[in-house]
Amino acid sequence: MNIQELRKKLIELCQSYGAYKGSTKVIVDTPYIPYIPDNWNGVLVLAEAQNLNMDDYKGFEELEKICRLYPDQDDSKNYDDANPYSKLQIQPWQDGSIPLALKAALNLDPYQTAVCNACLWSLRENGKNVNPNDEMQRLSRALWQEMWKELCGNIKRVICCGSIAKSIFNFAEPDCLRLPSPNALSRVSGMFTEEDLFKRYPEVKRVFANFEDAAYRHNKVFYACHAVSILKKGKD
Repeated sequence: MNIQELRKKLIELCQSYGAYKGSTKVIVDTPYIPYIPDNWNGVLVLAEAQNLNMDDYKGFEELEKICRLYPDQDDSKNYDDANPYSKLQIQPWQDGSIPLALKAALNLDPYQTAVCNACLWSLRENGKNVNPNDEMQRLSRALWQEMWKELCGNIKRVICCGSIAKSIFNFAEPDCLRLPSPNALSRVSGMFTEEDLFKRYPEVKRVFANFEDAAYRHNKVFYACHAVSILKKGKD
């Protein structure tokens, strides 16, 4: 099965599922498929959940919601390698935290990996984002298990970022990293100098040699070191 056929199979599953089946008042009740590039390397990376506003998908058709991670919400399109995943709406991916960590730990092109959130719905209370509750996680797991039947023949490795992703994917024996939350990382990343981290983790130094973005740079360096420590042993 080629990648375009796989995308269509996953879309059909989401269409068959329909609207959210629980009692939680989720932001968008339509689930969505992972972004899978044409040159997929078999690695599936999962963050936790989208941080949405009420109007993010207002007026969108069902198919556009299902394909929300794709350029222009069109499953036939791929992101341009020159500006990869620029509108993916998975924050720790867009800010570079996860791609840089994967590149350091596994020496792969992160933009050949499939990426999604483990929880396929989002929740807000009192105007603030809220972690997915048990019901949302349970229903996400059930739908992922259906999608897994189509995906598993192509998957070589699953990497979950955060405890919620780990819980949802407990059926797949994933590798697990912490979620690269800026607040959480800032509490510990400053305890180490970048110079010392680079000495101990030359893989990270190599990746960051030409990375000029200064936003939370030290957090990203520290998170990449975490990924090397956890993922590198099993990369072969």
